[in-house]
Amino acid sequence: MQRDTPVQAGGGLRGKRGYDGALVQEEYVTVLISFDIDGTLEVGDPPGPLTMDMVRLVRDKGFLIGSCSDRTLSGQRGIWATHEIEVDFVVSKHMLPDVKAKFEADTYVHIGDREDLDRQYALKAGFDFLWPDEAVAHDYFQPAP
Repeated sequence: MQRDTPVQAGGGLRGKRGYDGALVQEEYVTVLISFDIDGTLEVGDPPGPLTMDMVRLVRDKGFLIGSCSDRTLSGQRGIWATHEIEVDFVVSKHMLPDVKAKFEADTYVHIGDREDLDRQYALKAGFDFLWPDEAVAHDYFQPAP
């Protein structure tokens, strides 16, 4: 299911400290995560290591999320609807530059399992890239303290 209304992008607070260690400034950091499906998410074919609960966790943290897959757009939307996860975008692999143009974020990340499609498209579009096993261990997918 795709969100119909605009949302305030989220991610988390990042603080800056002065020389004495006192917090002098906080800023809100916007993170956008694009998920491949097959080989990345547990519902993929083949299944990947990222669970739908992990996707919900970053959604609940306020991250902008969506999918960038070689599956049809309707197929991608169907997966999100089945799992009752609201996403901000659903696109084909080659459309990552359009996602970056549409959404303002401090960090853009694509998570996928293929060098030839996921990694190359992500880097070409100016996204950071994580392999699924790297993503599972990343702070993004750990509960907030």
